[in-house]
Amino acid sequence: VSSSQGSGPLQVIRINGFTGSGKSFLANHIGRFLASRGWIFLQGKHDRMRQNHAALSVLRSTVEQFFVAIDSMKRCGDANDLSYCDRVATNIRDALGPDGVEAFSQYLPGINMIVENESSSNNGTQDIVQTGEESVMYQQRLEYLLCVFVDAVLSAGRPILVLYDDIQWAGVGGYQFIQKLLKHIADQPSLRGNLLFVECCVKTEAHGVEVISSAVATHDSVNVTRIEVGQFSKPALNDIISYALHLPPRVTAPLSEIIHIQTMGNILFVIEFMKSLEKSKMLTYNLSERQWSWDMDIVPLQRISSSVAGLIKSKLLNLDQNIMDVLIMASCFGSQVNVSIMGLLNGLRGVTNISSALDRAVEEGILEKA
Repeated sequence: VSSSQGSGPLQVIRINGFTGSGKSFLANHIGRFLASRGWIFLQGKHDRMRQNHAALSVLRSTVEQFFVAIDSMKRCGDANDLSYCDRVATNIRDALGPDGVEAFSQYLPGINMIVENESSSNNGTQDIVQTGEESVMYQQRLEYLLCVFVDAVLSAGRPILVLYDDIQWAGVGGYQFIQKLLKHIADQPSLRGNLLFVECCVKTEAHGVEVISSAVATHDSVNVTRIEVGQFSKPALNDIISYALHLPPRVTAPLSEIIHIQTMGNILFVIEFMKSLEKSKMLTYNLSERQWSWDMDIVPLQRISSSVAGLIKSKLLNLDQNIMDVLIMASCFGSQVNVSIMGLLNGLRGVTNISSALDRAVEEGILEKA
């Protein structure tokens, strides 16, 4: 994308794989890598329970992340960052105008963080509930404003990576507008070179589901790359286990064989299976020999859940009660919550040490800290 800015097609990447195969990890790793090199990394995650509700909620979350990123640049950025922030603010102000900024801020108040609008008196998000023709007109106006906003941002010149995770739960309303937006960007050579769009899709859940990459693949100025994240082969898994245990591959081969049979090479299952072996003392560190050891007669007896839900359930049941209480509290905010918000709740209903409990949940792989 960086090498073909202004001349190449809009780049869209679809990452497919089974749950636990590392799709999101791969995409986030690349996102952080590019962010360290001047890109802006934005991400949204679709929710299975809300796929037919609030169709643009994920897009709203993504745009709000952009506002936070710009605000951070203004406070902590270098000269290039400050220059970019000025260009973004000027472009948005010129494209939307005072009335457009005011209307936009009713849906996404974060725009006031980067564009000073004297006529704006909006102090929070206003969810306008309408029915019939008014609702359709409101939706059309919002989509128009979003298109104008995106044009203004991309024309500022800094490349942006947008990651949409669990795209199979987007629902019809969730992907139709994003599909139209991507085609709109693809029609403009000066804009499409500043965007890399990545979607992650669970293989087993996406059967028969139209995802965004499929919908835009027929466009002449869109290049779709499909990446299949598969399971680890036996030799590859043995290399991993050999590296993790600091033992030669020939020594770990029998253990890797059993682990591969139990997990089918799914890396999430492998990690959890190794942890369960250590916790049950089937895998121990021998101090006298200064190396890891295991009993090949009893390791095959260790069982592992065949689903991610089973793994998570088992992990939750073994957590300290205070950590569980903090997770319950955090879940009230949806799929993500700001750490500072959680800090304000310390002591509520007897829940204490919220910060350390959140850190423990991150260590256990239940939460991810962005």
